[in-house]
Amino acid sequence: MDSQFWAHLGIFLHIVGIVPLSAGAIGTIITDNAVWSNLKSSPTQAAAAARMGKRFSLFAQGGLFILLLSGILLLAARNWFYLGEVWLIIKLVLFGLMLLNGVLVARSTTNLLLELLPNWLAVNGATPSLIVASAVQRGQPLPEPKYNRVTLELMFEQVRRRFELFYISQNIMFAVVLVLATFKFN
Repeated sequence: MDSQFWAHLGIFLHIVGIVPLSAGAIGTIITDNAVWSNLKSSPTQAAAAARMGKRFSLFAQGGLFILLLSGILLLAARNWFYLGEVWLIIKLVLFGLMLLNGVLVARSTTNLLLELLPNWLAVNGATPSLIVASAVQRGQPLPEPKYNRVTLELMFEQVRRRFELFYISQNIMFAVVLVLATFKFN
């Protein structure tokens, strides 16, 4: 098969990769908003939304993986012609930073949120079955509340700020990648 076929396949897969990436990003933003809006009024719904948000992040990770593979395919189809271009180097660095941001910030923040939620449920007098379901989801034993309500509220505020910074930085980097890919500045 000729390089034109591989280039078309790479472009197709690149577009396909954007779909789960976008779905995952939008889904996690929506579920995170549901967590914060329900945290005090309906903690069980907040816990359910947090677990759903973690599932949406898998879509985004899958989309990034497809984008990485299709990007390599596109470069190979063009005989690595663009490899030395400044716009591509910046794009690849930003792509790497987005991956690191997801792994180091989003994953650890999500894990902290999922660790705090069973404590929040216990402090708010949630029924034992809900605490069991939340703990089992994380593969943990039933929690004894480690923190009081005030400490948990402060920790949730820190988690919320970390998520906000994550989303702002990811969206800025993604927008720059899109601009660079569209206009191919040198």
